[in-house]
Amino acid sequence: MDPRYARLKQLRQRKLDAEHAAFIRARRLFAHAAQQVEALTARRAQAGKRSDALGGEEMRAATAGPISAGDIDSVLERAERRRQALALMQAEIDRARAERDHLHARALEQQKRFLAARKVSEKLDLLVGRLQGEENRLQTRRAESWSDSAIRDHSGGRWTLLQTE
Repeated sequence: MDPRYARLKQLRQRKLDAEHAAFIRARRLFAHAAQQVEALTARRAQAGKRSDALGGEEMRAATAGPISAGDIDSVLERAERRRQALALMQAEIDRARAERDHLHARALEQQKRFLAARKVSEKLDLLVGRLQGEENRLQTRRAESWSDSAIRDHSGGRWTLLQTE
């Protein structure tokens, strides 16, 4: 058997393994980004509830007794800081979603490349199998041809090949 076939199979497998590893890596990065978006969204929801609860508590405390303009200003200032913090959290969520979408597109691209490499690998495997089978058939025909090309010397009983290698 030709050693080039083994080398060809080895190269094919190495290429397929590299594409599979790249696909798994891209899928893992996408999954991590999706988990991060979920965690940030949950944290933002909790912060929103906490902000609403604090705002309501501050308003009840401020309206429980006499109110001055400074009290109202401080309540409004704290509410504005909480609103800005929530806006920053939302901006971080939007950035994480954009990153997740980008990684999802990359993972899909890597999946397509892996599937294409697998298809090429299967075709190459079929071709190598066909070539090996053809080589075996040719060697068998050659051996049969040599065995059919001998004559027997009846006086001495020896076989003489008509073709030489």
